[in-house]
Amino acid sequence: MLDARCLQRDRTRIENREPRIFPPGEPVFRIREMPAAMSELAIGLDLGGTRIKAVVVSAAGEVIRRETRPTGGGTTPGQPWAHAMRELVQELGPSLPLGVSAPGLAAHDRRRIAFLPQRLPGLEGLDWTAWFQRDHTVPVVNDAHSSLLGEAWIGVARGMRDVILLTLGTGVGGAAICDGQLLRGHIGRAGHLGHICLDIHGAPAITGMPGALECFIGNYNIRERTGGRFDTTHALVAAFRAG
Repeated sequence: MLDARCLQRDRTRIENREPRIFPPGEPVFRIREMPAAMSELAIGLDLGGTRIKAVVVSAAGEVIRRETRPTGGGTTPGQPWAHAMRELVQELGPSLPLGVSAPGLAAHDRRRIAFLPQRLPGLEGLDWTAWFQRDHTVPVVNDAHSSLLGEAWIGVARGMRDVILLTLGTGVGGAAICDGQLLRGHIGRAGHLGHICLDIHGAPAITGMPGALECFIGNYNIRERTGGRFDTTHALVAAFRAG
């Protein structure tokens, strides 16, 4: 069960948002129309716990260019990861429209991550539209939600109306589309499968949930879980396959 105090705290910090409804027969994902001069290419930025990934894509979903940078550390919005993302935009196309995906719960105004405890200090509350000095809103989406929308647009979930996605990285994320609708929930928490409870007696995860799925398969604590033998889940799986 959710801790009532955590739930009440989240309600006071995150504006309510209505999930987007896709009528039967319509695609799950649609690109918002842009002026002709801006609609040819766009930049997508994904901020992760260890890497920043950037991509330039066409309106049809064709990948034009990919770039990756280390996330680095930092305790304020002016630290390396924020500057790296700004530099990537300058390199890839400072006049191109862009969007940001990041861990945490996205705010109703779509300009920032409203709630992300313990990780990436400085991200929570950072207004990306202001950071990139844009006149138009830079949309900010939860990373797992963004991943699933991408798969529904041009990936393995294209044409499907009921889909569940699990993301494995520093932490564990999740998202779900049900009957063509991306589930966000009352405060944007729906589909975050990494924070469901598997062991009520387990140690609390970053949200306060005891024994969450993320505690068992996330990268952030793999050294602790494996007695220092492995640094990543990839290395653990490779060792398992090698016998």
